[in-house]
Formats: sequence, C-alpha cells, structure tokens
Amino acid sequence: MSLAEKKVEELMTSPPVCISKDSPVGKALSLMLDHDFSHLIAVDGKRVAGVVSMWDLVDVLGSSRFRNVPVSRIHVSAVMSEPAVTIQADDKVEDAKRIMLERDFSCLPVMRGDNLVGIITETDIVKMLKDSSAVRDLMRSSYPKVMPIDRIVHARAIMIENGVRVIPVVEEGRLVGIVTERALAKAFYHLRDESRVSHIEEAVRRVIVEDVMEESPEVLREDQSIEEAAALFYKARIPALPVIEGDLVKGMLERKSLLLRV
Repeated sequence: MSLAEKKVEELMTSPPVCISKDSPVGKALSLMLDHDFSHLIAVDGKRVAGVVSMWDLVDVLGSSRFRNVPVSRIHVSAVMSEPAVTIQADDKVEDAKRIMLERDFSCLPVMRGDNLVGIITETDIVKMLKDSSAVRDLMRSSYPKVMPIDRIVHARAIMIENGVRVIPVVEEGRLVGIVTERALAKAFYHLRDESRVSHIEEAVRRVIVEDVMEESPEVLREDQSIEEAAALFYKARIPALPVIEGDLVKGMLERKSLLLRV
C-alpha cells in the first residue's frame, strides 16, 4: 500500500495535546516548547474550537494589534485559526495532503465522528517518504535572507511578506544561522512580558537577529535525496532547511514541498 493510500489514523499522533481557548498565550507557548510542537488544538470543553500555531504567536505578539494589552491578558481565542478544518481518522493520507496543500495548513485535527482522537501534521506524513530524487529538484533557489545586524522586527516583516517561517542569516553569502518562528515567538513573548506596555516597541527595536538566531543549524546539500531530507526534517522539527555548498547558501527546502512527492 502506498503512503497516500494509508489511513490518517495510521500516521496521526494520539492523543493530541490540547489547550483551552481561554488560556493565556504564554501557556500555549510553553506547551509548544515543552513538547517540541508547532501547533496545538484549541478546545472549548470537548469541542474543537480552532488551532493555534507558533506562527500565530509570531504574527500577533510582534504586531501592534495588541500594543496596549498586557501579554498575560491575550488569550488563545484571540490568536487561533478558526473554525478548525478537521479530517476523519479513516480518511486517506492523500486527503490530508490535499487539504494541507490547498489550504496551506501544516496540521489537521483528526476526528472519529464528533470526537477528537488525534492530530496529523506535515512531519507525520513526510517522515515516511521514500524518494531517491535530489533535493535540488524541490528546493527554492530564490529565497529571502537577513543579516545578523538586522532587527528582529525586520526579519518578521520579511518572513510575513514572503510567506516563510524560517529565514537564513547570511554574511557575504555565507550561512551563519537561521531565524525560526520558534525563536521569534519566544523573543516577542519575553519582550512583552518583561517590558511595560508603553515601552514595548522601544524594547523590541533594540533586539537584532544575532540575538535570537540559531547558529550551526541542520543543513542539506543539493545532491542529498528527498528521503534523507525527510529524515532530517523529522529530527530538526522546523518548516524549512538551508541547502548549502560549502558554507554558501544555495537555497532552502521547505517541508511542505515534500508533500508533493507523497
């Protein structure tokens, strides 16, 4: 049986980690960091209310939308994506893949009838991928970059503008690190948590990419196989990986692109 023909319940994570929609965003961030997740299912009692992601936290905590609201008073319900798009446990992985690609989702809550039983993510699907073709066939050679001296507000703006959740940090074309959605979510949350509301923007603008970037990240080469890349994505737990030649950045491989090979 091909991977696409398998049932969702064969690949899903069960039981899923959930959070009340009325919880503060700080609790959501802590849960995601503790479990090494990028998403949580938000619930209202037993009802699936939405999905909150690490990127949702970056989007909201780094914006001026809640500029005058203490971070302790920002709740999951204010940042989550709703209504949640779900999939049934006995649906095929092909169906989950199609929804993720069409809706640009990275996960789907899994239901059995009206009951929540799990969650299926991009990583759950691509980690099973067997494909000997080369990384160069799927990588994006034209990809935004930032420098260590750039401000994190600039990195966030570039990521939003280009629809990316990881961005390489370069000096003279050489890779020196990456900025991830996880790093930005942590930075923006702690800045808002530690600063007085009136001083938040000033505090944020003092932080540069070098302060939050991940040095010596996992990397790929153009000639590595998609199967090797899938295994590395499972290990690294990030949405994109740099592709390098020596220490020069040749492009980025996005995890979602691997779904095209399922």
